Amino acid sequence: MYSGKPFLIKVVVDTDMKKLYKVLIVDDEAFAREALEILVGWENLGFELIGSAEDGKQALTMIAEYQPELVITDIAMPGMSGIELITYVREHMYYQPKFVILSAYGTFDYAKEAIRLGVKDYILKPVIRREVMQKIADIKETMDREGQEREVREKMDRSLGKLSCSYLSGLLAGVAEEDELYKLEMILNLKERQRRMFAVKGIRSREVFMRALKSMNLVPETYEIMFLAPDFVAVILDYTEDGGRLLQALQGAEELFYVVVDLGIVGGWREIREAWKLVAQVIDYCFYRGRKNRSFCQEDRAWLKQSNEMYCREILEEPELGSSGECEQAEAYCNAFYSHNIEPGQLRVIVTSRLLAVQDETGEQLRRQVSWMFFDELKDIWMQVIGEKKESTDADNIGIQIKDYVRAHFHENISLQDMAGELCYNEVYLGKLVKRETGMFFRQYLNEVRLEYAQKRLTESTDSMMEIALDSGFSNPDYFCKKFREKNGMTPTEFRKR
Repeated sequence: MYSGKPFLIKVVVDTDMKKLYKVLIVDDEAFAREALEILVGWENLGFELIGSAEDGKQALTMIAEYQPELVITDIAMPGMSGIELITYVREHMYYQPKFVILSAYGTFDYAKEAIRLGVKDYILKPVIRREVMQKIADIKETMDREGQEREVREKMDRSLGKLSCSYLSGLLAGVAEEDELYKLEMILNLKERQRRMFAVKGIRSREVFMRALKSMNLVPETYEIMFLAPDFVAVILDYTEDGGRLLQALQGAEELFYVVVDLGIVGGWREIREAWKLVAQVIDYCFYRGRKNRSFCQEDRAWLKQSNEMYCREILEEPELGSSGECEQAEAYCNAFYSHNIEPGQLRVIVTSRLLAVQDETGEQLRRQVSWMFFDELKDIWMQVIGEKKESTDADNIGIQIKDYVRAHFHENISLQDMAGELCYNEVYLGKLVKRETGMFFRQYLNEVRLEYAQKRLTESTDSMMEIALDSGFSNPDYFCKKFREKNGMTPTEFRKR
C-alpha cells in the first residue's frame, strides 16, 4: 500500500506515440480496483484505463467490446475466476490481450496455472505503488518491442506468402525463372528440414480453412499455405508431427474438404514438380465423378493412371455449338462431352475459350482456376455466364432472392456456398450477383444485415451484449464489437446509452 512518502521512478515514455494501450482491471474487491485506478498514473505510463470489472463474466463482455491490449486480473473471484477468464479468452476468442495477474501471497500457487497459460507477469497484493508502476513501465516497454517485432514479422509473412504462391504457380505452370525457383526453396526452407506437401480441393473459403487448421492445433506460417484457386490450396508443413496430424484431421473433416492429396516428402522444386503430377491425375480421375470425399497418396499413382487412360483414350473433336446464347444448348453441349468421356484437359481448354468468348472478364478470372475444376463446376459456370444475358426482370428476381435468403438465415452460420446451393447458382457467379445487387461482397452484406438486427435489439431490449451478438449470428462477441465499431463509430454499450 502507498506509504505517502515521495519517491522517484525512471519511466521512459515515447511522447511521439499517439496510441495509448488500453487497460482493463478485473477484481471483485472494490478497494483493490480503486487502488490500481488511482495510484497508477496510467497516461504517463502510456496506457488508457478503459474501466474495471467486478468479475470474470463482466470482464469477458468488456474485453470483447473494448479490446484492451492489457488486462490485469485477480485470480480468486466468485463466479468466474481469473484462471477461468484467461482460459476462456485463450480458447474461444479471436482477440487475445496480454494478461497480468493479481495474486496475494496465499494464492500464488494458483498463479502458476496462469503462467502455464502464457501469462508471464504478475503483481503481488497488497499493492505497493512503486513496484506496480515499475512493473507497468516494464510491461509497456515489452509491449512496444513485441508490437514492433510483430508488425515487422506480419509484414514479412504477408510478403513471403505472396511470393511463395507466385513462385509455386510459376513452377507448376512451367514459367518460373531459375532465381524464382531458388527463392521458393529458400522461403520454404526445403534444404534444412523435411517437408510434407498436400493439395486440398473443395475449401469453402480461406477463413473456413484457417479456422479448421486452428481447431486442429495447426497454425502454419503464411508462406506455407498457397491458394492456387478459391477452393484449391497447396500446404507445405514440417514432415514429422504436423504433416501426419494434418492428413488425419483432413480425412476426418468431410464436411469441409472433399479431395485431399498427400504428395509426400519434398526437398526441392524438382521434387515438388514431380510430386505434383499426382494432383493432375487425381483431378482428372475425379473430373466426371463429382464431389465425393476422397483421399489419395503417391501409392495411388499407378491405378490412377490406368483409370484415367480407360476413359480418356479417345479424344473427340469439338462438337459444334449452334447459338451460344441459350443455357439449354450449353448444357446439351457439355453433356455431349460427358457422354463420350472427353479428356478433361481438352474439355477445360474448350470451355475456357468459350468463357473468354462470352465474357472476357470472367474468362480471364477463371483461366488460372479451370485446371482444378471438376466437370459439374465447369458446366455450371459456363451456363451461368451465358445466363447473365437474361432479361432485367430475371435480374430483379435474383436480387430479391439473395436479400430474402440472407434475411431469413443471417442468425445461422451461412456461407456463399450455402446460398448458392439453395438458389441453384454457381458460387463464383452468385458472388458477382451479390456484389451487383447489394454493392457489397457476400460477407460484407451478411454482416450489414446482422448489425442492423443487433442495433434494433440494443435499442428495444435489455439483453446483454453477448446474447445479442450470438443471436445476431456472430459466434464471437469480440468480432461483433469490432464490426459494430467500424459501422457506427462507437461500441454497442455506447450505442445503447445514446
